[in-house]
Amino acid sequence: MALTIMEERRKKYGPDFWARSIQWVGIVSWLLVLLIDLTAKLAKPQVEWLMRELFNIHLYHTWNTVLANASFYTMIYLALLSFGGLIFVRHRPVHKERKYMSAFRLMIVLSTFAIMTHLVIVIV
Repeated sequence: MALTIMEERRKKYGPDFWARSIQWVGIVSWLLVLLIDLTAKLAKPQVEWLMRELFNIHLYHTWNTVLANASFYTMIYLALLSFGGLIFVRHRPVHKERKYMSAFRLMIVLSTFAIMTHLVIVIV
């Protein structure tokens, strides 16, 4: 079975710049998900419990809007990054990067759901 020029080059030199960039986009996307989760947890209103009552600790009862907005804009960036990665993978001639398509689709669905949830929270 004859190898194509791209396959020969990949065997000799490893993945090209674009294949590595697809991998890095996937890694950056998951790191953004963790960052969004962390900022959303920090932006939520604090819950009262016994120790806070005993030590008279001041709680905030509303959302931290700065962190909530930072999380929202990060979700938009994640959706655009994932959409760009999905488009790029679809147009690649090499099929080894196709394994990232499901991850990019999942990122687009998660970020779209999170954006809609944020909008509902802000509106209501």
